[in-house]
Amino acid sequence: MLAVDDDPGFLEALDLILSEDFDFLTAQSGPQALELIGKRRVDVILLDLVMPEMNGFEVLERLRESRSTVPVIIVTAYNDVARVVRGMKAGAYNYVTKPWDDDADLITLIQGALQSHSCRTAVLLLSEEPGALASIEVALQAELKVISSAPARASAFGVRAEAIVIDGQFAEEGEIAALRGIRARFWDVPLVVITMASHDARLEDIAALHPAAVFVKPYALDDVLIRLTELLAGRGCSPRGWPRFTPEIRRAVEVLARQYSNPPSASALARAVHISEERLRSAFREALGMSPKEFAKRLQVAIAARLVRETDLRLAEIARRAGFHDESYFSRMFKEARGFRGPTP
Repeated sequence: MLAVDDDPGFLEALDLILSEDFDFLTAQSGPQALELIGKRRVDVILLDLVMPEMNGFEVLERLRESRSTVPVIIVTAYNDVARVVRGMKAGAYNYVTKPWDDDADLITLIQGALQSHSCRTAVLLLSEEPGALASIEVALQAELKVISSAPARASAFGVRAEAIVIDGQFAEEGEIAALRGIRARFWDVPLVVITMASHDARLEDIAALHPAAVFVKPYALDDVLIRLTELLAGRGCSPRGWPRFTPEIRRAVEVLARQYSNPPSASALARAVHISEERLRSAFREALGMSPKEFAKRLQVAIAARLVRETDLRLAEIARRAGFHDESYFSRMFKEARGFRGPTP
């Protein structure tokens, strides 16, 4: 791994923390880092943003121009989510605020980046609307590498897709043509289509592309998850089997997916689906491995993360669209969901 920082004292401290677990290289400037990357194998980069001569954003831009897939963790003294969002738009994997409380958290973050870099298979979730497949993304991401994007960006990721889920209207010829393009690009990958189209001719157009499954909205999340599990098992992947959801849990998931920008409390959700709050929590955890509150938060973060990657929206607008109360709350939830909490205030 490579640490890039213009502070030699900080690099020495990192060496003490990390050299027992990782082969450790250092660079004190952006140009020196790029030169090292050109000569040595580097599996993860810890990158300071504020450096003379060439700042961290410029380093990220050079890496993107060279089509590097090495994961970059931003190391910043600025507890400023806008700066971090800019870095993630430029291709950073994650970030950490210095100083941090626990060195073990940093090591865990690095190991996660290494695992992500070594995992070259993924499920692609393609939709024009960022929230359309967010429930599937949240359900799968504990088990698999999941990439959510607009269909036009489907070819931009350096991974081998093991399955593709695509959501769309598919009511116009242009949409069908785009679907044909996806099928031609990923001709050997199982394709699951989720559509509003109920016109027989359009369904025939979809069927002509030999999808592994077609779900017409409204659909049940567990039906899609179970079908994906079957498809992935047939390709040598082994995600956990998904239980059939009770009707109450199906309705609860639908409510949270529909109201992600203003999710109901657990008690309100329990009343809406006509079961006790205790039973809701228990059944939800059994079905999805998390509480309703955690599911709702992960939905919001998944949608926000995609807006960060794919749009030029201001941070306040991303927070609003994803359902966060304000930028500071968005910052706190985003940090927790990205797996690293900086120093305790």
